Amino acid sequence: MFWVIAGAVAAIVSAISTAIQNENNREANSKAADAANKAAAQAEEKAANEADAYEQNARRLLAQQKANYAAAGFSVSDEDSSPLTVLAQTSKTATEERDLILKYGQWEADALRTQADAYSDAAHTLSTSGWLAPTGTLLGGMASTFNAGGGTGNK
Repeated sequence: MFWVIAGAVAAIVSAISTAIQNENNREANSKAADAANKAAAQAEEKAANEADAYEQNARRLLAQQKANYAAAGFSVSDEDSSPLTVLAQTSKTATEERDLILKYGQWEADALRTQADAYSDAAHTLSTSGWLAPTGTLLGGMASTFNAGGGTGNK
């Protein structure tokens, strides 16, 4: 009888220890998910700032090119002139580059959010299983004790 009770106590201690460890892991995964979500927001903000800075630099370049062409005596108002073609291509390239900066930032943020979701799912799973497995172990130990005669008054 002593060994049956000792085994049940050991099962209870083990179940509690497992539950505590699972809770610690759940908390760690929750914190990791929060950190990944924060990093995703920072990636989006960084991309937006880089895109804005790039756009400002492109505008400065266009203005400088236009001023240089005008100073050299080229007409910058004629649609068929070579300087206007260069300006248009520079503007188009700048817009495409800005869009790429934003797209890459969004991709990075999406990847970080996917990682955050995985951490959140793991945390949720641990919070559920953290108590189910130990409870099963405890109930199994109690059943063993009962079957061994601890709960029947026999033996």
